[in-house]
Amino acid sequence: MTATMTNPAAEKSLHVEAVDSEMIEYALGPLDAAARWLADCGIEQWPMSFTESPKRTDWLKEQADLGNVLVWFALGTNPVATLTLTPWQDPDFAAGWPQRDAFAQYVARFAVASLGRRLLPGLGARMLDHAATIAAQRGARVLRLDCAKRNDRLQRYYLDHGFEHVGTVEVPGRKSGALFERVIP
Repeated sequence: MTATMTNPAAEKSLHVEAVDSEMIEYALGPLDAAARWLADCGIEQWPMSFTESPKRTDWLKEQADLGNVLVWFALGTNPVATLTLTPWQDPDFAAGWPQRDAFAQYVARFAVASLGRRLLPGLGARMLDHAATIAAQRGARVLRLDCAKRNDRLQRYYLDHGFEHVGTVEVPGRKSGALFERVIP
């Protein structure tokens, strides 16, 4: 097995910013790259392009203007990852969460582009930890997310990073519905 090493220049330059709707292309780049990668791997999870989906782009712009869209940059202005953190759950999955009255924050549109994976192994785990820190600052006790029901690899990833599978919700036409949460200490 070959060990993966973090690129020192990328590590030193890594920084995260909350972007607004005027900067949304910085979030769309990693999302589109991750969507293509998933499709190339035969994983049905996201559309081929977020950029070409006005509904998804508009939602992301709304979240950006609320301060909920985070983008990680490395080596200057290269967006290598993005994550959206909101206090709103997807209404399709609301009934599936335990302790529905718990104040939680929800991770959505979590993506690390191939450049980020190559230069900064483990970036995704660091992003989830950062999201948990922000969620705690916002008063949340739980960090939640939903993911594709048939993406076993991604589900294992969340389990390996402190999340618990708390249920699966079947919604016609939705690929997502596997619910995960992580208690924030």
